[in-house]
Amino acid sequence: MHPPPPPLSPSLHVPPLLSFLSSSPSPYHAVASCAALLDAAGFRELPEHAPFPPLLPAGLYYFTRDRTSLFAFAVGGAAVPSAPPSLRIAAAHSDSPNLRVKPASKLAHKLAGVEQLAVEPYGGGLWHTWFDRDLSVAGLAYVRDAETGEVTGRLVDVREPVCSIPSLAIHLQTAEERKAFEYNKETHLVPVLGTDVAKTAEGDLHSPKLLELLAASLGVPAESISDLDLGLYDVCPPRATGASGSLLASARLDNLFSCYTSVAGLINHVKSDAFGKDEGVACVALFDHEEVGSVSTVGAGGTLIKDAIARVSRGVCRASPPPDLAELTALRSFVLSLDMAHAVHPNYADKHNKEHAPKLNGGMVLKTNRNQRYASSAQSSFIMRDICRRAGLGRMQEFAVRNDCGCGSTIGPVISANTGVRAVDVGAPMLAMHSVREVMGAEDVDRGVALCEAFFRYFGESDASLR
Repeated sequence: MHPPPPPLSPSLHVPPLLSFLSSSPSPYHAVASCAALLDAAGFRELPEHAPFPPLLPAGLYYFTRDRTSLFAFAVGGAAVPSAPPSLRIAAAHSDSPNLRVKPASKLAHKLAGVEQLAVEPYGGGLWHTWFDRDLSVAGLAYVRDAETGEVTGRLVDVREPVCSIPSLAIHLQTAEERKAFEYNKETHLVPVLGTDVAKTAEGDLHSPKLLELLAASLGVPAESISDLDLGLYDVCPPRATGASGSLLASARLDNLFSCYTSVAGLINHVKSDAFGKDEGVACVALFDHEEVGSVSTVGAGGTLIKDAIARVSRGVCRASPPPDLAELTALRSFVLSLDMAHAVHPNYADKHNKEHAPKLNGGMVLKTNRNQRYASSAQSSFIMRDICRRAGLGRMQEFAVRNDCGCGSTIGPVISANTGVRAVDVGAPMLAMHSVREVMGAEDVDRGVALCEAFFRYFGESDASLR
């Protein structure tokens, strides 16, 4: 056992985190919310499809890919153009398990007299928690201008509850069915939109009711909506909970908490005196599709991270760059892979062993798995512990899964394998991971931001102590 982390003053980051969670019901919205924070802090957006300008010392930049992934970077004030830079990358994922609207979503159940919505489970959700919830839809709508014919992608969030997945009454189940609570994802996990079945024309992909809801939210005619990428979410807002407000309950804590803390930590770093003395590049990388394997153009298994390393290194090291500049930059760099960690569940405490039992409000967690489900190594773990020591953050909590339990995975090993960049896996302890309503400790919010800021500030000193 180790002593608790040092106490904190009243939270600076719980209110903005709750606001961030509310404004981010989809990966599209999460990236837009992060971009808004960066814009307000003076970062400049770079179009990914155009050449980067010279990346000058103290320059603040970011770019997005397909609106669900983001790479932000701050060139240190003491960066020199004659050496491969060191990139410190805080990485997280923008997606969470949810129900995605199918390309052809209209469903009418004549016997029940209801209209339903065809959805596809995305990721490994605890789907039983989605029953009997007030659900809305959010994502991206492609809208065609009637006069010009131009199509633009627009964020859409209906906000109001528009559907639900009702449970089967207890009286209509056998004792065995009640005990098992088994459900079929194709036939039982289908939301109900309402009782008035709308008339649809042959070839219509979506219900006119759904399109009307989206059109009203966007302020456009329903017929101008050309295509959709939507997901469902629980409209119950994030909030402080627990008898003393010591807990936070919300959807999508896994992993929007890490998205927020990485961006907030980067912004704090560039506002500090340390940034002017920084010789490296502080970065945040947010990826989509972690929940389904990361293999996509916007996932950690795609080219985004390698492209970013190559382009940033060329932009910073402008004076006689070596031919193997990107490779040298990768070898000097480091990834702090941020994803949520499993706190000890008081009702299932036997799922942890006592040596690796993170507690809510006990501080950030260093995650290790010798079978490479996490990227933490002896070297990268030492660096992370030493960063916390230098920053006065106290000892980290430790997590390793029991030998008789399964283990989740993160983007850390994916990035390291594809780029050669060293990585460590860290997360905030939480309960009910992948539920429609997750729980974490309120005190761990500011600790997460402080950890990211310390990573950007002290990585170089801790890394040098190993050499």
